[in-house]
Amino acid sequence: MSTLSLREQGTIIALCQAIVPPVPSGENGLLETGPEELNVPAQVLFSLENLPNPADLGKLRLLLRLIDLTPVNFALSGIGKPFVNMAPAEKEKYLLILAQSKIPDLRAGFKALKALIATTYFSTPTDLQGRPNPSWQVMGYPGPLFPPPAKPKPIKPLKISTNTTLSCDAVVIGSGAGGGVVAGELAAAGKDVIVLEKGGYYNEADFTQVEADMLKRLYLDGGQTATRDQSIAIMAGSCLGGGTVVNYTTSFATPSEVRREWDSMEDFRVFDTPEYEASSQAVHERLGVSTKYNRLSQRDEIMTRGLQKLGWHQALMPRNVRGCSQEDDCGYCIYGCHNGAKQSTLITWLQDAHERGTRMVVNCSADKILTEGGRASGIAATVTNPENGNAFNLTIRAKAVVVACGSLHTPALLLRSGLGGPAVGKYLRLHPATPILAIMEEEVNPWAGVMQAAYSDQFADLDGKGYGVRFETIPAHAVASAYSIGWQGGKKFKEAVGSLSHMTHIGALLRDNDSGQVKINRQGRPVVDYRLSKYDIAHLRKGLEGAAKVLETAGAKQLMSANTVAVTYRPGEAGQSLQSFMGEIDQRGWGPNQMSYFSFHQMGSCRMGSNPATSVVNQFNEAHSTLGLFIADASAFPTASGVNPMITIETIAHRAVQFIKSMV
Repeated sequence: MSTLSLREQGTIIALCQAIVPPVPSGENGLLETGPEELNVPAQVLFSLENLPNPADLGKLRLLLRLIDLTPVNFALSGIGKPFVNMAPAEKEKYLLILAQSKIPDLRAGFKALKALIATTYFSTPTDLQGRPNPSWQVMGYPGPLFPPPAKPKPIKPLKISTNTTLSCDAVVIGSGAGGGVVAGELAAAGKDVIVLEKGGYYNEADFTQVEADMLKRLYLDGGQTATRDQSIAIMAGSCLGGGTVVNYTTSFATPSEVRREWDSMEDFRVFDTPEYEASSQAVHERLGVSTKYNRLSQRDEIMTRGLQKLGWHQALMPRNVRGCSQEDDCGYCIYGCHNGAKQSTLITWLQDAHERGTRMVVNCSADKILTEGGRASGIAATVTNPENGNAFNLTIRAKAVVVACGSLHTPALLLRSGLGGPAVGKYLRLHPATPILAIMEEEVNPWAGVMQAAYSDQFADLDGKGYGVRFETIPAHAVASAYSIGWQGGKKFKEAVGSLSHMTHIGALLRDNDSGQVKINRQGRPVVDYRLSKYDIAHLRKGLEGAAKVLETAGAKQLMSANTVAVTYRPGEAGQSLQSFMGEIDQRGWGPNQMSYFSFHQMGSCRMGSNPATSVVNQFNEAHSTLGLFIADASAFPTASGVNPMITIETIAHRAVQFIKSMV
């Protein structure tokens, strides 16, 4: 039974009808199809009940009750009736007022509900009669291109069906870029290793290419993770292999200037050393990093065209793939690579470890780090059977505990355990990203082709200190598009998303100078407090203006911002200019829930340093507070890397494990 009252459920239904309403058109299936035909209200209610942070549901329920009150609505909009009783035009006016409210919680509530309703509407594969989602035909979106290949699962996870205690040399918590490397290297050294993974085990046979399905299976919290104020959507992998299974294969080495900066911050040399370089080379070789598989997608063609005409920096993206087809299905690899070309930890380091006897436990949540005499001695965990919900206690005794469960869950685990010192959770960086969207004359099909084949560093150093933005594109399927495109009313919003086949974008990836913090709630789950500083917003604005100029130069018919209420610009149209476009974006705002932001990279929340007051681990990735406790993921970054962090994570882990070997 739903915890939402019948009135609250009725308000959700009314919101669905207003945000993606049926619009009589005579022939356009996207406009005519209402949310009920795709079972959107029921799906939205289910998602609300399963939000990762119960406090978020409480806030949204409060909003649902408020917009049901006549006096509140009259004060906000001059419309003196409950939301459910408003006429369609009144609902649209009311929602636009909420979207641009000066009250942050109202904007946050609108943004969260719009995102959930819209992404559900556009990603649902079939209607209640089993027919394909009519919006896909209008968008030109093909949905899944191929059925999953019938490939056996080469890794055999350990089954836990009763309360269990195990022992080993080292327990590794997390199986992504950090944990995978540690497990592979320790196993190669003959160590007895157990790997714990919060998510499930999926391989090519499970990659359906259906967004709604793959988000739930492969991403943290089904893709619903966000900062506390809902202003930044946080995307992170949560499956065996972690983020390396779903990332974009972008394989930048740690920039030399970043390595020097990190060393200059502390009383040691770690990053600008032959040892770090040797680890970086080992990672590159194991992952097959090269620029051999960089056939430009139409997205990258457009970005490159604009960059070339402007005479700005451009380069091919290094990628960790072998035998990549470089065909349209590559764009679906954000939901797992059908061809096994992506060199994730799942098919590299973890496979190496499994072949050498490493035990792996999936659907396993690490609850608390165990200690004896000031040393880490193991882990207390819970293993859940996803088929029936049965849960069992798992206790692991180990000589070393290696935490690599990401920059949100690593500090949360330490906080639950009372370990790590005062810096745990602090100095979090998110690499916030936001796009400029463009509608082109040509067909783009932005979901197709190599995920990221080109990039630009033209705006990567805006302050002379290495802080700025990089330009990248990503495959844009229905979910990302429905989230990013601002809401200007139901009909306009549907029409904008409906132009997807002719849409492209350039994302501005910010190297954030300022930081946030990870805390835990009453349930011990991570809560992310993060707000963009004025310093970082200035860089982001400069970068987005540059991205808009690139797309304008490449021939865009129309540009759109990712503001909650979109700003549009038609190059060449009387009275419009790039300057006026940016000015209107400034008026709409860059603050929380005024602009759509994404975080694909979380870093720095348990950072490396020499001072226990401002860092969590030392130069060997061992916790200052606890011998035998190591951290080997992006949370150890001293600051933001400024580039996609996979190679840096694996390099740090590879270097750290050389020391860990000697301890176990």
